[in-house]
Amino acid sequence: MPVEHVLQAVHQHTTTAEPVSMFHDYVAGRHRYPYASQAFITRARWILESARANLCPRVVGNFTDRVTLQTWEGAQADEAVELTTRRGLGKVLNLAVGESWTTGDGFVLAWPNRAGTMTPWFHRADQVAYDTDPEDPEAFAWVAKVWVSGRYGRVNVYYDTVVERWATTDPVRHDQASAPNWPDKATAYQPATDDDGPSITYASVSRPAGVPWVHLPLGAAEQGGRGVSILSDVIPLQDALNHALVSSIVNVEQYAAPLRALLNHQPRVMIDPRTGEATEEAIRYDETRNRLLGIKGAGPLTQLDPPSSKNILDVMEAYGSWMARVVGVPASDIVPELGNIPSGASLRTLVSSRTAKVRDYTQDISPQVARLATLLGVPDVWPVWEDPTPQDDTERLDAAIKRQ
Repeated sequence: MPVEHVLQAVHQHTTTAEPVSMFHDYVAGRHRYPYASQAFITRARWILESARANLCPRVVGNFTDRVTLQTWEGAQADEAVELTTRRGLGKVLNLAVGESWTTGDGFVLAWPNRAGTMTPWFHRADQVAYDTDPEDPEAFAWVAKVWVSGRYGRVNVYYDTVVERWATTDPVRHDQASAPNWPDKATAYQPATDDDGPSITYASVSRPAGVPWVHLPLGAAEQGGRGVSILSDVIPLQDALNHALVSSIVNVEQYAAPLRALLNHQPRVMIDPRTGEATEEAIRYDETRNRLLGIKGAGPLTQLDPPSSKNILDVMEAYGSWMARVVGVPASDIVPELGNIPSGASLRTLVSSRTAKVRDYTQDISPQVARLATLLGVPDVWPVWEDPTPQDDTERLDAAIKRQ
């Protein structure tokens, strides 16, 4: 039982947990506030948490909605369709594809359920660590599942023929609100001693050789490498959009009460009886009591108009268009403009970048999806994906006329 694989898995987990958590938070609307001081966060958290226009789910959905498994081809295509519709593979693939575009990596474990039927199990990117086979970068040397059970850390390491189960000797989390503190010493881990024992062999499971996991990466830079989230370049723009909204609300809040400049104010000169020194009267500005400012100079009583917030939609559209350009989708898909949505050949030209990304992705993951079907007991099949840019009626008519 090489405990060094456990330490390697825990190191990967602690490295990836924070960015993966951030990507999930942004999709869910739990945004960070890199532009706000701690004092402002403490004083105006409600503004920060409310003043946001979350475009991250729309960015992710613009790609995942076009990654659709249409059917299967091969010797057991009918069995593969049954596997997809009745044994939950379709739902698991949807979860893994969404995780892949959100965080860069989606993982699926093929493992028997209580009835002994091989079943796909979706896992988040921060739950999985792995190492590739040095002789085959497309294959796993081992895969580890890392999680916290109660207060103790757990690590299951899957090899070709056995899964080894480990647990920390001391708690890694002291309460539900605290982050786990994973140890980095071999002596801090011991074989798990629960009902299933420290290891499980695959002898009783009818399955092909190899580690029973598949990896669905997005745009990995190398064979067997981790993917890159589609939100990597979007989150800074989301922060900038949130900052613009917060700034607008704060400005309006500051100027909502009448702010008057009292001109031609002549402060009184008073003698301090203790020192005999002359002091000039000052008007103190206290936003909790008044909105009065004393300013020297000639002129009438004046009121300053509060800043206008009518341009806030323009700000949202501008940042939405910027996000669209960054990820390569039409701006109308991020910020729809009524009456200005392209179609036909013009839309096909605008979505060419997105189409290329989706097709590259489905081409990359197809061998893994086929292997997943094999792990689940349906070999010799290949997934067929829907066209990410199907033709509309006008284009089909034009194509038919040309063929005729």
